[in-house]
Amino acid sequence: MKVCKGCYDAAHIGSAGIKRRILPLFLACAILLTGCEIGKDGEELISERTDDNLTWGMEPVFEYEIPAERPVVLVDRQGYLEKSTKTAFFEAKTAPTTFSVLEKESDKVVYTGEVIQKENVGYIGTFTDLQNPGEYYIKCDVAGCSYYFTIGDDSFDRTAEALKGKLLESQHLLDKETDTKEICEMLSYLMTGYEIYPYLYEELWNEDASAVAGEENNMQSGKAFFDVLQVDTNWLLTMQDSTTGGVYSGIVPSTGSRAGQSTETSDAQILKEVSAESTACFIAVMAKYGYLYQQYDMNYATTCLKAAAKAWKYLESMDAEKTAAEKDSVEKTAAGQDMIWKRFFAASELYRASNDARYHTYIKNNQDAILTNQEDIYGWMGKYTYLSTRRRVDKGICTQMMNRFLEEAERIAGESRQKPYLVGSEEVDDILTDMTIMGIVDYVITNHEYSTVIENHIHYMLGRNEMSTDHSQNLSAKDSARLLFMLSAVTGEKDLIE
Repeated sequence: MKVCKGCYDAAHIGSAGIKRRILPLFLACAILLTGCEIGKDGEELISERTDDNLTWGMEPVFEYEIPAERPVVLVDRQGYLEKSTKTAFFEAKTAPTTFSVLEKESDKVVYTGEVIQKENVGYIGTFTDLQNPGEYYIKCDVAGCSYYFTIGDDSFDRTAEALKGKLLESQHLLDKETDTKEICEMLSYLMTGYEIYPYLYEELWNEDASAVAGEENNMQSGKAFFDVLQVDTNWLLTMQDSTTGGVYSGIVPSTGSRAGQSTETSDAQILKEVSAESTACFIAVMAKYGYLYQQYDMNYATTCLKAAAKAWKYLESMDAEKTAAEKDSVEKTAAGQDMIWKRFFAASELYRASNDARYHTYIKNNQDAILTNQEDIYGWMGKYTYLSTRRRVDKGICTQMMNRFLEEAERIAGESRQKPYLVGSEEVDDILTDMTIMGIVDYVITNHEYSTVIENHIHYMLGRNEMSTDHSQNLSAKDSARLLFMLSAVTGEKDLIE
């Protein structure tokens, strides 16, 4: 285990005690249940009796669950940015009154702080003033030591590289069983993250950019990122029906029957059914990619935009086949509201990319549903695009959208301040969604408190949690893109102070 030297027993005193108690008990049980007897002269006599009454019909069980070993001083196992807020958590039953931060190599104490109890949050120690880059660990009486961690502006680099690797690996699976909506959502997070906070993406996707100078360097960095994403957008283009413009839900291997299968390809694959949801997600992604990529390759950007416009016509043709009563009935369902958000995201991206008024008309005609219902992630992304466009927009709609962003950000920040580990929710999916909202709001109004909230959730994801679990290890490609968005929101700012 990666804990400090000399602190192993102190850090794991609970589980070690259990082990010491289990061993004598195990030996005693073994002697009683071996079926051996001790003769009068001390010799061992092997019992030949097979009567079940010897054990009253019970079978001996040798199954023991050893508790997972972990430190009780909880830190982000990857580390902290130099000027960011740095906090460690201590288990209540072993919480000390003070703690020390030591250098890993020298074991020299470089910082001493006080452990305080914060209501509803727990026992915490803050060491924000320690800003010298290096590797450290925390040591204290009773509780023992933490895992090693780093302080430095490259603390999240290893995690970011690992997330990038998962995203690249996912591209090799596009010819396997693939879901169109999952690919679209992953690309939405990546492109929104790049659009708002490009610094991390440019570093990750263009390691050779240093050979190019000035403005051209930035352009080449961006091109490298979008060129990699083109593997996914090319696949999405193959999912569009060339006749109707609708988009297939994905592909499955042709071996075995699947519900909803429609068309078999020449590559031993089956295209799933065309769906309105997949089509709406496709529109948003292709329009967004075309808009952002036009500075690098206008021809390919135009291809993407035309594909998005064709898909929109497919949705309009579906609308034309429904009566007003049918539309109203569908929109009142959860699935109907979900579709409104996807359509809104698609319309926002198409309007920004093309300046075609019909997409803006769709937004204005559906503003009641867009502004009054609880948003999903498509709604938040659509609102960000609408607020950021340079096209003519409705100021009243913009004001209400901005108010919703601020209201939601304040809710998340308020809940985070009052809960264990300083996170509003301990569910990974909730964290990734909430921090997307916080990242967007922090970009719009630049609030240091919001940056700190995002960082606290990153620390939770990377190990500052009850089981010291690094949740980045087992994320899907889509969730890797979501966590990368969180990292991009903080690593581009080097002067983060609460």
